[in-house]
Amino acid sequence: MPEPGLVTAACRELGLLPCRVTVIGCSDSVIAAALAADAHAIRVPEPPQPDGRPCAPCAPTACRSVAGPEEAADLLLRH
Repeated sequence: MPEPGLVTAACRELGLLPCRVTVIGCSDSVIAAALAADAHAIRVPEPPQPDGRPCAPCAPTACRSVAGPEEAADLLLRH
């Protein structure tokens, strides 16, 4: 799973400060990596499991949660 260094390396390569970047993800590890790198994070729902069972609830984090990718994009465009 991603580490904060991956986020900071991507920011460095793109010439961006992490505090000006938003990472969109569905797993705790992606959200945690973004927050640890001082980036913003938006959580989208995890895709359904192949057997149709609901996914386990995600641990609470200091990030926004949205209903899906479209809502995440809308949130980014408004800010």
